[in-house]
Amino acid sequence: MARLLLAIGALSLSGLPALAGGCASGQCYTPAYVPPTYGLVTEKVVTRAPETYAITTPAQYTTVYDKVLVGGGRVWSVTRDPATGRLVGCWITKPARYATVPRTVMVRAPQVIPYAAPAQYGYRTHKVMTSRGYKAWVPSAPPAGHGYGWSGYRGR
Repeated sequence: MARLLLAIGALSLSGLPALAGGCASGQCYTPAYVPPTYGLVTEKVVTRAPETYAITTPAQYTTVYDKVLVGGGRVWSVTRDPATGRLVGCWITKPARYATVPRTVMVRAPQVIPYAAPAQYGYRTHKVMTSRGYKAWVPSAPPAGHGYGWSGYRGR
């Protein structure tokens, strides 16, 4: 039994430094929590949707004045002759008479003009998790005063 204990003690001090409580240079690891990392994401968003509507313009009218013949020209006239009492017919030329008559005229027809307003965009930036936090085994620190590349030389 004493031999067994002696063998276990020798094994623990020589071949398995981690089990023995000591650590050979850079061969020991420690459990650690690696926190999550975050980043910013910028995305294009619609701030106003596109829309289509129509602009209607009414018709435009103006008044035009026409000169029209309202009287005059040749007319057949039948009268009684005062001396004989007989009916007498003849053509009589009357001077022309004109009048100005207004009328409304469409200058421009009504129009429907379609109009499309494009969408308006903006940018939104928000924070997102790029990796989750996790537990990992990381190399443990070397013994105090024995950093990597330590050769034992102390400058004396």
